[in-house]
Amino acid sequence: MKNSRHTLSKLIPVEPLVEKLYPHFYDLNYPYAVARSRYRRWIRDILESGKATRVLDCGCGDGYHAVTAELVQQNQIQLVGVDVAFAALSGNRLMKRKAVADAEALPFEKSSFDLVVCESVLEHLLAPELFLQEAFRVLQPSGRLMILTSGRWHPFMIINRWLSAAKLGAAKMLFHLLRRPLTSTFPAFYRCNSKKTLTKQATAAGLRIESLHVASGTFGYLRFSKWLIILGVLFDRMTDNRLLDFSKISLLAILQKP
Repeated sequence: MKNSRHTLSKLIPVEPLVEKLYPHFYDLNYPYAVARSRYRRWIRDILESGKATRVLDCGCGDGYHAVTAELVQQNQIQLVGVDVAFAALSGNRLMKRKAVADAEALPFEKSSFDLVVCESVLEHLLAPELFLQEAFRVLQPSGRLMILTSGRWHPFMIINRWLSAAKLGAAKMLFHLLRRPLTSTFPAFYRCNSKKTLTKQATAAGLRIESLHVASGTFGYLRFSKWLIILGVLFDRMTDNRLLDFSKISLLAILQKP
């Protein structure tokens, strides 16, 4: 515990640097505003509209990434969480209904849900096209799939692919530097993590693209180094244009079953 506290005390506050170097970052009306806040707003808007009463949180894990459980009223919305990792799922205290399941083979009947949400999962799938087909199957007509995932061409993701042979070492590094649980770190393949590939695979699965954007991340993955945060912020600002935005760190999508 002493080493844990020592490591945490060395982490750099991100917000002051971002606010100084990237003034528009937290403005949700800005085209490349922070991805997770926009994703949360999307979920909140559809839940508050009353158009989704049966919700599947795919890859909810231990709650490290899941946001849905914090946004719903359990007595109004039927919320189910699934994750492939039993240890992570059993530690998720936010999710009341949950099941161990592979995203590429969901254990639910056809048209079981109005909304499927999926955060930080798509990049880890060997066959993302199967997940998209499964999402189509379990959604009712007019149901939506909301996705927040990593952008394939961000430098961090390119490096991660280059270091694929050292996945365990990378996981241990994240644990040491960020106190991030090893159970929340999985191999990443980025097989459906660009606008082009996601559009192609979603369309092939029968889903309609309602909204598809690239967006900024939170730079939390760099908070062990002030200078890396600064470089990350400056790079992100540099990609705030249509010629370079393909290299943004996040990809956001709303897909609808016709």
